[in-house]
Amino acid sequence: MQTLAKVCVVAAAVVFALAAVELAVRILLGLGWVSDAATLRIVGTHCDMIYDSLLGWNNPSGAVMKDEWGGMDVIINSMGFRDREYAEQKPDGVFRILVLGDSFTWGLGVSQEEIYTEVLESMLNQTLEGSPRVEVINAGISGFGTDQEYLLLQRWAKRLAPDLVVLFFYENDIHNNISSFQYHAPKPIFYARNDRLVLHNVPVPRIVLDEKEELYLIESCSMLENLASFRVALTRAQTNYRVCAVLDALGLVDLSPPWGYVNMTDSKQLTLRLIQAMRQQSKAVEAAFTVVYCPPSTNLTPQDYAMASEPPALVAELEKHQIPCLDLFAEFKARNVSGDAIRIKRPLQEKPDLHFNPAGHRLEAEILHRYILDAGWIPAPR
Repeated sequence: MQTLAKVCVVAAAVVFALAAVELAVRILLGLGWVSDAATLRIVGTHCDMIYDSLLGWNNPSGAVMKDEWGGMDVIINSMGFRDREYAEQKPDGVFRILVLGDSFTWGLGVSQEEIYTEVLESMLNQTLEGSPRVEVINAGISGFGTDQEYLLLQRWAKRLAPDLVVLFFYENDIHNNISSFQYHAPKPIFYARNDRLVLHNVPVPRIVLDEKEELYLIESCSMLENLASFRVALTRAQTNYRVCAVLDALGLVDLSPPWGYVNMTDSKQLTLRLIQAMRQQSKAVEAAFTVVYCPPSTNLTPQDYAMASEPPALVAELEKHQIPCLDLFAEFKARNVSGDAIRIKRPLQEKPDLHFNPAGHRLEAEILHRYILDAGWIPAPR
């Protein structure tokens, strides 16, 4: 009995010590003295990102970085958005627009004030003369697919209480949505099960490079991921392959070569389901919802316009399901816009890049400005 009592005392002491460490780490996290955010280099983002167990990666909150394309400063606010600071609780007399998207919305290659969300906010406030005041929050994350944008909307919809949610859609999103591995990094993936979307690959595995710069995935069970002390320790270990190998030997993580799986269901139907879910999520917080479809062609020549007599398949599907959609391809066609006029041109590059230059962002803002006002989503000034 005495031996059992001693074992119980030791066990209680260990549990108490672990609980004390966990509490201390949570306090330090709250004070910002330690971090559970590991820096990642995601191919195609051109700036450092941080690991996110739900989204895969995210903008680093409060960071100032350099856009490798344009060399300009990239400022991330405390919410993790490439935008100025906004009060999380929507102020009275404000009409709030939340914009979700990938690098087109993030603003790859252009300065902060040139992004279409910034230009749109200024245009709407000038037109409405501040009644109501309009906030356009740029929640674009470079490299994201529709699935990650849906999860980001779930995270912020209630907290930000938008009046309008705008989803920027580009063609590669359809392919991103069916893969658990994109841009050399793991990500979440949804499967359609009857009338439900089922989330897989969460918590998203972390990544680490060995001495030969070969990539490995670090998987841990969701129970351990709930512990702040474990997340902080793993964030430190994530930069050192040998430490991760020790954790693997102890059974605390599973270290394996990179892998990924593809959802073999119809990618276009899965994307439509995700967009429908985003509309439902917006409706739940009493927000209107719309999609902005970006033309995929870099050229946008008269020949391109002539061949596109029908609306894109996704636009037609959204119209069938009565989901509002702004077709930028049709808008550009009506204005006879050329790709050279709106796309970024990089040195030593024959063709323009897919992303918009400042003129392209301004044109998109002008089109969105008229589209939003015509839709009547913003209440008339009193």
